[in-house]
Amino acid sequence: MRLLRPLFIGLLLQTLISVSIAMPAKADSAPVTYSQTFVTNQVPTQAQVDAWNTFRSQLTGTYTQFTFSSSTGASITVSDSTKVQAIANALRTTNTSGTTPTTVTSQTIGSNTWIVSYGCASSNIVAVEISNNSTCNCGVGYTLRPAIGNTNWGGANSATCNGTTQTLSLTFGPVIPQLGTPAAPIVSPTSATTIAVSETSTTANATNFRIKVYQSDGTTFVESITVSVSSITSPNSLTGLSPTTLYKITVTALGDNVSYADSNESTQTSVTTLAGISTISLAITAGNNPPKKLGSSTITASINTAGTVTFFYNSRPLHCLPLTVVVAGATVTCIWKPIISGSVRVTANLAPSSGSYSASTSPPLYLTVGTRSTSR
Repeated sequence: MRLLRPLFIGLLLQTLISVSIAMPAKADSAPVTYSQTFVTNQVPTQAQVDAWNTFRSQLTGTYTQFTFSSSTGASITVSDSTKVQAIANALRTTNTSGTTPTTVTSQTIGSNTWIVSYGCASSNIVAVEISNNSTCNCGVGYTLRPAIGNTNWGGANSATCNGTTQTLSLTFGPVIPQLGTPAAPIVSPTSATTIAVSETSTTANATNFRIKVYQSDGTTFVESITVSVSSITSPNSLTGLSPTTLYKITVTALGDNVSYADSNESTQTSVTTLAGISTISLAITAGNNPPKKLGSSTITASINTAGTVTFFYNSRPLHCLPLTVVVAGATVTCIWKPIISGSVRVTANLAPSSGSYSASTSPPLYLTVGTRSTSR
């Protein structure tokens, strides 16, 4: 009997160890997401408020990460097994109304301090916010407060009061692997206002790619577009830029936020748009048409950028007042009283005010000036 006891104890310990190893570790809960489109200078709708409160009530699980993102391209992912859970719990359980700004929890994670608070509204309602910009602040940062009852619903890496129109999304869930960072994009200017952007290859498991444009400082956001995986290796056009202007471009691989999180932004690639091409065209828009000797005709020059316009007939300055005109764009008119009759070639030169545009000369306007129809 004594010989069996050590053997029995050894088998029991081996069984317990096997059971312990076989038991899975506690997993994070399924992701919970709030995503709504907010319009600048508009109060969030009741549906957006209801969706926010429903989202908060669903934060009943275990979470180690949240992602706050915007359709503008701004995004931040925060991971901490204890502090993220504290933020989720505070969002779920805070249902106090009031008009006195009150912080429920404050959690410093990395370089950001995230707060959950209430009391930002001007009326006695439940207005819960999450922000990395302190309680009820109108600064620049990541803030979401749909139930505030005014136009200060928040923003992402931007003004958090009276923000620009954007879709704000907040997802709580498990820590998920991050996609690989794309290579620095291939960028080339295609016109004064357009650039083409592509990648040499795709990123494994990406669902889409986001191309972002920054000003020359590399931090001031200009615009972004989202392109498909199949399109990222072909040139993608970004339009509406300024002539002869330096921009910096990045690419981010986008995940599904279930199996993969978004990648980091790629290294920035610099590009300068081309110079603008000025245009000018002429037409007679009032008075004698065709013109008559000593009669009045209005010649209109249509231009595409501000500058100085000079009119000519037969390569000589045309006698209209004023002879040269500096304008802010659109059109310039010249009241012309021809002093000769016969064939006349009328042109105009445009010297742009901005060095971002080239000078141009209009196509000639060939006219036949008739003889004087009235007595002296």
